[in-house]
Amino acid sequence: MLVVNAVLGLIFLFVLNTLGVMSWLGKPDLGYSIATILICGVGGLPGVLVLVLLDILGITV
Repeated sequence: MLVVNAVLGLIFLFVLNTLGVMSWLGKPDLGYSIATILICGVGGLPGVLVLVLLDILGITV
């Protein structure tokens, strides 16, 4: 189950960047840095949501 959550998190990150969801909020897309991929891989969908919330608040990873 943990592997499925990690894969879904990485897919969700890819979809967010492909569709430009962050630009709808007036923010740049989330990058594909080592830290971002690790957070999405370990955290899964909640990790992506944390990254989005941090980016909205102005904290970049």
